[in-house]
Amino acid sequence: MHTLPSLSTVSDSLTWTIQVLTEIGVDSPRLEAEWLLTDLLSTTRANLYLDNILILTPNQSESLKKSVFRRSQRVPIQYILGKTEFYSLPFCVTPEVLIPRPETEVLVDSVIDRLRNLPHQTILEIGTGSGAIAVGLAHNLPSSSLVATDVSVKALKIAAKNARINRTECRVSFILSHLFSALRPAPLFHAVVSNPPYITSHELDGLPAEVREHEPKLALDGGPDGLRFYRPLISQAGRYLHREGWLAMEVDDRRAKDVSTLLSRSVEFGSPETIQDLSSRNRVLVVQKRA
Repeated sequence: MHTLPSLSTVSDSLTWTIQVLTEIGVDSPRLEAEWLLTDLLSTTRANLYLDNILILTPNQSESLKKSVFRRSQRVPIQYILGKTEFYSLPFCVTPEVLIPRPETEVLVDSVIDRLRNLPHQTILEIGTGSGAIAVGLAHNLPSSSLVATDVSVKALKIAAKNARINRTECRVSFILSHLFSALRPAPLFHAVVSNPPYITSHELDGLPAEVREHEPKLALDGGPDGLRFYRPLISQAGRYLHREGWLAMEVDDRRAKDVSTLLSRSVEFGSPETIQDLSSRNRVLVVQKRA
């Protein structure tokens, strides 16, 4: 890795960071370099270019070198920064939680679209991770209340922190639970929502290094066929839904048909609807409980 010159200006530092990230094969080296420097300098991307002759302090230079080295080890930039954005909201992320993806916003949209006209919405999320889905829903449905579960204590702590960051902590309750195990079966919710692990066990080794080596396998491994968590979700969700309540789940495009088939076999639900993401991939399945 090239050495960062001493007494580097912002411009020098940006050029060096872009060069290193390019050489290690980062998809968007300039964008990631800008993220690293704006975070380091507590500034904006525009100011990187307006104030480009400013000289980094020795501590700033050392911090930048450490961050770039970590990125060269394929640590996701979101973990290096300790934060990301989802649904235009800020979120804290650590290696204990999956990094929220933009395509998951389709799942949030699908629930908002179906519940927005209710005077009060009650929502259950299974497998909350960082809390991005639950917090995104709470923020955009201000009359809602949510229960969000996860099997990881560490993930629940991050999710609770994110609820506080986005001022939704009064309307989101976080519960330690494997799927529905800690919940009493009762039709209390207008929607059950989940982005369960859906990568097949044998596909894990083929994932990008950033995902394979750094994101929690617990949030990725969907079992031998990728359907391990969809079966209990579909078989149990109806017990927790109001009549005509909704079950909404993110899916892998390659297994959307398999999950749809599972839904079609359930006598509790109507016909599932498939929703695509911006890349025209099947991303979300939504189905309504029969009256």
